[in-house]
Amino acid sequence: MPINAQITENNTSSVRGTTTTPSSVAGSTAVGVQPSITRMTIPGIKGADGDITWQGTWSSSTTYTQNNAIQYNGSSYVALQGNTDVRPDTNASVWSLMAQKGDTGATGASGATGETGPRGLQGERGLQGPQGLSGTNGPTGATGPQGPQGDTGPTGPQGAGGPAATVTVGAVTTGIAGSSASVTNSGSSSQAVLDITIPRGDTGASGSFTWRGTWSSSTAYGTNEVVLYNGTSYIAVANNQNVIPSSDSTKWNIMARAGAEGGSISSMEDTQISSSVSDMAILAYDNNGTKWKDNNVFSGTFASPTLSGGTF
Repeated sequence: MPINAQITENNTSSVRGTTTTPSSVAGSTAVGVQPSITRMTIPGIKGADGDITWQGTWSSSTTYTQNNAIQYNGSSYVALQGNTDVRPDTNASVWSLMAQKGDTGATGASGATGETGPRGLQGERGLQGPQGLSGTNGPTGATGPQGPQGDTGPTGPQGAGGPAATVTVGAVTTGIAGSSASVTNSGSSSQAVLDITIPRGDTGASGSFTWRGTWSSSTAYGTNEVVLYNGTSYIAVANNQNVIPSSDSTKWNIMARAGAEGGSISSMEDTQISSSVSDMAILAYDNNGTKWKDNNVFSGTFASPTLSGGTF
């Protein structure tokens, strides 16, 4: 397999060459200048397609299937099995946490006001409740002789009204896929309790995301594979290996950002600090990576620092 290599001469000029089997490097430089290989690229093999489908914000009215991924209260979850109205943070056997919501960060500048979206469709009118029962009529008496007209008596009190009809929703269950929806009344004609059965929908298409766990520099990642790095979830938008997710937006996009940990510089969004900082390390800004990073340009100890010649 041909390997492209770039050879530099003490940062003043460059020579390009090609290595083949057996490996060799051909090139020429000025007398007394030693060439060195500074970059070598080998095409990787495309990874398998993902199996996770992003479904947006969780809804209690939506039926989810295995490998559906959602967002709930700032955290991301993936469904381990099909379910309906199971809140993601209450059942670890149904939902698996992909990326946990971080602490609230500082308030950013207000963005421009977006355009008002179209008004949603009006829902259908609910069912009308049944009419209440009518009272029974008493027997008709015989007609008596007409008496003299008496004085008008006082108006009597109004009689009590009959019970009002009610309609409530009872049990809501999921029926077999392909069956018909049904509504039954388990109450009475004046106090209806409607039990509703809704058929299960067809199984959705397979997902496009694949969860790969914590990012590793030794793992080759393919498009749509998702990793966790420094508390933030990233999705690969291009095949890559040993590319830190927070350093290259052409290879990785953020899915869920980690919040800052109080009092810890290394947890801030614009820093990339080693887990074990050496004595005499300094904090410097890397413009290429747009991060503050620790750098060991000094040697010795904090009490006795040493500065020797070199490039800083």
